[in-house]
Amino acid sequence: SDSSVPAEIARAARRWRVDLKDVVISVVPLDGARSPKEAAARKPRYALHADRADRPASTAKLVTTLVALEELGASWRWKTTFYAAGRPDAEGRLKGPLYLRGTGDPTLVVEDYALELRRLAAIGVKHIEGDLVIDRSAFNVPKFDSAAFDGRASRPYNLGPDATLLNYRNLALELIPDREAGVARISALPPLSGIRIPKEVKLTKGACGDWKTKLGYRIDALESGEKRVRFTGGLPAACGPKAFNVISFAPNEYAERMTRALWARDGRTWTGRVVEGRVPADAKPLLVRQSPSLSEVAELTNKWSNNIMARHIFLSLG
Repeated sequence: SDSSVPAEIARAARRWRVDLKDVVISVVPLDGARSPKEAAARKPRYALHADRADRPASTAKLVTTLVALEELGASWRWKTTFYAAGRPDAEGRLKGPLYLRGTGDPTLVVEDYALELRRLAAIGVKHIEGDLVIDRSAFNVPKFDSAAFDGRASRPYNLGPDATLLNYRNLALELIPDREAGVARISALPPLSGIRIPKEVKLTKGACGDWKTKLGYRIDALESGEKRVRFTGGLPAACGPKAFNVISFAPNEYAERMTRALWARDGRTWTGRVVEGRVPADAKPLLVRQSPSLSEVAELTNKWSNNIMARHIFLSLG
């Protein structure tokens, strides 16, 4: 019964307003167990509602990461490779498509992707005269409905798997209140070509509450082909600084806008677009990026309860 709950757990539940009727606890000693079956058969040292079947929620990530560590190994890494039909000429022109194929790396953030583009330039590629063809075939998955879980398709936790995922397709807006001016200043990452970001959003009255919904975030498509971020609401002044992360663009559009923003500097040019396709059998690798080890990714997956990392680990087992 709830009356048998240790005092420290009961105090924590009251503090965080957790109803102990919704809590399942089973503390089982593992020392000396020769198998999971043997451990599971032991009598719990402490149990609360332990005989009840319940939704495991994000604790299921522990099973996913454990199986991956056992089957793939702690030092296992994902590879992301740039390919081309040939080498750049003496003036740095790469004629024809540049291919990018991932194997499910869930850690390729904008800083790492920018580094790979610099490495590409360092080996002689200055002018890409063709499309960037992204190969996502490493994961054979059906179309993912990001709104199916809770109707909030733009929330990062609803991001679907993508074998060549770049920066989680995330637009990160940092909101810093300036109460004297009555606005929150906005800084945005990553750089995205053709995306207009407002410099500020108004501060509003009231409690912080569901501040993300109160912002009224919108994306407007412009006739020029550019897009504009717009806020129809505001940030409650009671909130303080906030980080607003949204998934606002389809995979190819996001990859194209970010690649164009990162590549078009130091005299580099690119005349193509981002399209989806397969790497031809006769294409040659230009450079390869290796992800952090699975042991590092598993730790991040569980510590932050990262859904997309767990999905990529699960699919990589296939």
